[in-house]
Amino acid sequence: MPNDLISSAIIEIEEHTELDFNEIQKEFWEGLLSSYSEEILTEGWDDFISILRPRIKPSGQQAKQVFGKVVLRKEYLPPKEVDIKTKRYGSLVARAVINSISYAKQTEGGKAAYHSDQSRFWKEIMKEPNMAKKHARLAREYARGD
Repeated sequence: MPNDLISSAIIEIEEHTELDFNEIQKEFWEGLLSSYSEEILTEGWDDFISILRPRIKPSGQQAKQVFGKVVLRKEYLPPKEVDIKTKRYGSLVARAVINSISYAKQTEGGKAAYHSDQSRFWKEIMKEPNMAKKHARLAREYARGD
């Protein structure tokens, strides 16, 4: 932020607080305000000014809270839209997990039954042999009691 804008910002803070800053205080506010871009300061300025009270020195923490929120809003990226294929895939897998849990409870086969059912799901429905092999191996291990 250009020095003339920082200077005018400090003058505005002094006017709102009805205080005159000494050189050390002015240097503090110059350093603090210059750490934010002009865009961030402009967007958060009204919020910052609104918290200032007459005859009370503002703290740097107050400024950091106000302008920090603006920075977070600017940096926030909304979650990416998930395509319909991915949603269907996730939904199918979630249903299979729920069904396998239910199957394991009904058969009282525990983890071995769960992994056996998952192996079948990944092999027959999803056509992913690597996942099917992993679940089959886990089913064998649980069946043996490892």
